[in-house]
Amino acid sequence: MRCAPPRWAEPCRSCARSWVLLPLAAAAMLALQAATGDSALRVVLRRRGFRTAAEIEAESHALSALLEREEGRAPAPSPTRRTGPDAAPI
Repeated sequence: MRCAPPRWAEPCRSCARSWVLLPLAAAAMLALQAATGDSALRVVLRRRGFRTAAEIEAESHALSALLEREEGRAPAPSPTRRTGPDAAPI
């Protein structure tokens, strides 16, 4: 004789249908990215104020150059571009 599962383990019909929307939304976003090469989620995050690592690095370098200029020192070289004998060729 099998034991019946507890009543709370069975989702209601509206909850079960709403979970179908999650994989459908993910599949739609994946298809959009495959077709256009651009992510819809990235666009949404950018509009919400998220920045890329390159933008943060550029802002950090600009702020350090501004501070060094106000203190009378020469600005430091960009940390993303190495110079010297051990630098990789471009």
